[in-house]
Amino acid sequence: MKDSDALIFQSFLAALTQLDSALPDAVQSQLNQIADSLDSDRLDEIAEEYPPLKSIYEEAHCWLVKQGNHQRMGLDTIPDASWQKENTASLALDNTSKKIGDSTPLTDILPNIQEALNDEELVQMTKQVCQSSDSVDSAKVALFGYIQIA
Repeated sequence: MKDSDALIFQSFLAALTQLDSALPDAVQSQLNQIADSLDSDRLDEIAEEYPPLKSIYEEAHCWLVKQGNHQRMGLDTIPDASWQKENTASLALDNTSKKIGDSTPLTDILPNIQEALNDEELVQMTKQVCQSSDSVDSAKVALFGYIQIA
């Protein structure tokens, strides 16, 4: 799977969790049709064609691209060993979870999707959500049952 496919799948799943109601039948039908082949370009088109999903999907996609660019910053430089010796602060994150509700912000969902799902799991979850009769509910159940939001 290409990195761009992963970005589309992650953005799409996260965007679905932010919707308050089920997708229109026409949109849901399009998702059902592509579920087996899981064409990322077509999934991107479907997300862009439905206005309530489009804005959230674009926000999620931009956030993921920005985070990816930020993570790659400075990778071509050699770390300063003296700084590492002086900076002994723990980089461990608080790994406690909270109750997940429908209003969990994208910025809480997206990093957890990236960390929790490998490529194969991401593809399987996206297929499962697209095959569902209610992709919005299916995305919420699948993601919030799989990832923990701190």
